[in-house]
Amino acid sequence: MEGSQIDFAGHARDEYYMLQEMYDFNDCATKALEFAKQNNETLVLVTADHATGELTMKEGNPDKKPKMEFLGNKHTSEMVPIFSYGPGSNEFSGIMENTDIFFRMRALLGL
Repeated sequence: MEGSQIDFAGHARDEYYMLQEMYDFNDCATKALEFAKQNNETLVLVTADHATGELTMKEGNPDKKPKMEFLGNKHTSEMVPIFSYGPGSNEFSGIMENTDIFFRMRALLGL
């Protein structure tokens, strides 16, 4: 499962496009988690290979939503979280190099 259009929206600095893609990605992740909870043999990993657009939230009026602002349109070096659920999920937590995800997945698959 990949939300590549979220990256495209960051490059385009398009708040509406990004939010729509994030909602779509959330729906997919929710369905994957529901399946994994019933299946008990499925590992679900949710992460990103990088952030894009230097998205920041500006303080807004207490009665309104915060204002989103893109400070750039390139990939950033900030850390991205990893969330995991299912068998082997304990292998994916804390701070890790993104290439380690690949090697840990291979090991879990016995490759």
